[in-house]
Amino acid sequence: MRRRTPFRPSPPRGVEPPRDPKPRDGFAHLVVVTSGIGLYLAMLWLGVVVIGDTLPRSAVMAALIVAIAGVGYVFTHQPTRPGGS
Repeated sequence: MRRRTPFRPSPPRGVEPPRDPKPRDGFAHLVVVTSGIGLYLAMLWLGVVVIGDTLPRSAVMAALIVAIAGVGYVFTHQPTRPGGS
């Protein structure tokens, strides 16, 4: 037996259905930058306080980790198509 699909009336002529809002890239960039700064500070704290390394060496290692994460994000990020779908 086949299921019947519910009846969906079509909108009147001249009236378009509402569209999905366009993605806001500005907010996404803000989240990525904030996450990068948070990751840098967390790695810096981990290197100096927990591991007991010097500040300059921990700063360099934290910067390398954030740079690797940034490159990974750039090459694996799937951009959204116009229209949001």
